[in-house]
Amino acid sequence: MTRFIRNKKGQVAIFVALMFQVLFLFFAMIVNVGLLVHHKINLQNSVDLAAYYGAAKQAEVLNAMAHVNYQIRQSWKLLVWRQRVLGTAGIDPMDARFPYAKLKAGNVTLRDDMMAGGPMPPAGTSPDFTSVFQRPTFCIAYAPHEILASSGNSSTLENSCRYMYQTTFTGLPRANLLYIPSFLSFGSQVAAAITSAATQAINRCAQAGALNYIIGGEFVAAHNRDADERAYLLNYLATGLSQSENNFYEISGDEVQVGLEKTLKKNLTEANNNSLSYEIYNSMGSASCANQIDVEGNKVPSWVSPIYTYPIWRYTDCDSNKDPSRATIQFTSKQLVSVSSQKPALSSLAPSSYRDAISALDGPLTAHRTLVGFEKDPWCVPYIAVHATAKPKIPFMPLSEVEITAEAYAKPFGGRMGPWYVKDWPQGVSGEARQNYKVNAQLPDQVESIGATRVTDLTGIANLEDPAWAANVARFPGDKMGFASEKVLAYFHRALIEPGVNPGLHPNSYENLNIPAQTYPFPVSPDTKESLRYYQNVSAPYVPGGALDSLTWDDTSNMAPRLRLMEIAALAPTIYDLTYYSIDPDFYDNYYVPLEKQIKSGKRPGWDNKRFLLGDYGWRANDHKAMKMNVIDQIKIQRGVGAEKALNSDQSMPYVVKNSMHLLNSWAVDSLLDYRTNSVKFGKCFSPGASTFETPLNPPTPGNCVDGGNVGYSVKLVSKQWLESKDLQLGGEGVPGAAIRNPPPW
Repeated sequence: MTRFIRNKKGQVAIFVALMFQVLFLFFAMIVNVGLLVHHKINLQNSVDLAAYYGAAKQAEVLNAMAHVNYQIRQSWKLLVWRQRVLGTAGIDPMDARFPYAKLKAGNVTLRDDMMAGGPMPPAGTSPDFTSVFQRPTFCIAYAPHEILASSGNSSTLENSCRYMYQTTFTGLPRANLLYIPSFLSFGSQVAAAITSAATQAINRCAQAGALNYIIGGEFVAAHNRDADERAYLLNYLATGLSQSENNFYEISGDEVQVGLEKTLKKNLTEANNNSLSYEIYNSMGSASCANQIDVEGNKVPSWVSPIYTYPIWRYTDCDSNKDPSRATIQFTSKQLVSVSSQKPALSSLAPSSYRDAISALDGPLTAHRTLVGFEKDPWCVPYIAVHATAKPKIPFMPLSEVEITAEAYAKPFGGRMGPWYVKDWPQGVSGEARQNYKVNAQLPDQVESIGATRVTDLTGIANLEDPAWAANVARFPGDKMGFASEKVLAYFHRALIEPGVNPGLHPNSYENLNIPAQTYPFPVSPDTKESLRYYQNVSAPYVPGGALDSLTWDDTSNMAPRLRLMEIAALAPTIYDLTYYSIDPDFYDNYYVPLEKQIKSGKRPGWDNKRFLLGDYGWRANDHKAMKMNVIDQIKIQRGVGAEKALNSDQSMPYVVKNSMHLLNSWAVDSLLDYRTNSVKFGKCFSPGASTFETPLNPPTPGNCVDGGNVGYSVKLVSKQWLESKDLQLGGEGVPGAAIRNPPPW
């Protein structure tokens, strides 16, 4: 017994047993902590990915909106080109004071503030010939348009626009002065001939004034119709993005909640998934930004505001005393509005088809204001916030729960919706209340003078002859002349009126626009003559199954007239467009097709089936090939037309985009963790390369580039502290810092 008691064997085993319990506790603690850290990291990573997914879908919608806004800008450019360039090409081609005559004479001092540094002389000189370009008067009644086509007496050499830069009064010979008794028969014949000529002149005068009013008015109506359809799509996208604080519609029509939840759950551990609860915050659905305003009867979110201007459109009218025996002809400038005093003076003498067309314009020409685009409120910042909570079960803590949480914030950045109307936007100030200098100095005024109250119409506004009320476009930031540039006018006028072989005035225009060796999205007519029939459907109401095309088209041959190529060249992207807009090279495949699919499926409610989804300018909806027209095609056409002698875009349009890759000028990041812009990728694409970049990719890719520069908005994770900052500099230079209108809710 004593020996057993004194036996000390086994003491280490007891010690080890005691130590094992302590070690087991440490082991369990390490496992628990490791699992908790693992679940926490997993939850945070999954929340980051979910927020990133939501912001990427926000960016996709914003990119589509930006491109549609650019399409409205292109519609405005087309209207201005038609008014300022096409509508002034009939001016006296032999007058050495005018751009075309200077170019023809080899004058190398054509004024253009981009190239020569000098602005045009101010209006008010005598004679006031510069005002025709600063305050253009639309006149289309020049050779070779068929002035008397309706009566079967086409006078292709007639030019009723020669002296439109000044009020012109012409007295025709009086027939009764030629009555001589001794030569009664001869005098009567001459008098009859004079009377007949005077009658024809009066009829031609009636048709010229009516024609200028009709074609000019139809161009305005075409812009208003197109801008309205595109504005509806932009508002449809904006409304979908502001559906609610926890949801919005993707381009596909799906609700973002569905895809975001799948992204979140597919990346979670089973333990986190089994105990997950989460919240989503869509900043564009916040009450402060999603509150709706009325725009032309449509309810749209307040964070995107329409930009309306009040241009004064003018046209050349022709008046007469209507007396063939002592006829007088007078050309005057009138406003292109449906007011009795401004309508063609001799419309009663015009053919019935002209009178019907004038009456049809009463509606479109009633309102002065014109939509030129939309501007985005910088204080409504798009971002997605995701907050998630999980209570994962831990093996060695079966009776207790540990709650873990994670938050993430991701926002689109680097894209460009379009310029503001004025240069600053203080927080809390609505779009129409801002009163500062315009970003685009070439846009018509919205106010009577800087600092005055914005107008809603032109009633009672003084000095409407001021060039500030005339429509124009900026070709590059800081442009002071736009399409009033002598170089633009000279080369375009030459392309419009000069034949390719023998320079000089000739009824066969466009001969010098030889078709380049490239494939167009549509057939191009070999006809080299202008024709009024090219314009007959530019403002026609859109109908299902129609072309939905506002550019010129020859319905007789079902081909594109060469004038269409010049229109596309005029509205193709410029340096100004690259600066202020995100422009997708292939809108059709990247946005039109998925939008059309979701509208037809009815997946998302709210689309008005009386509305029309439109593609890029130059497209034709009823032609399988032409409907795929995109901005790349516009640039290719501009290059092809510009290479010809007449237009010579290297001289006349050095501000246009020559290389489609230059559209890739948005923020290009290297990785999800490195948001510094990569200058090597800027304006370049490595896959596909230069030789194949202008061919749309399959499957479609935004920007048409897999490896290289970027178009539109990118996405990055941001901190909650930045979103809650009270001193964000978002309103432009000199605007005090402030907080955003839609801060995080948690």
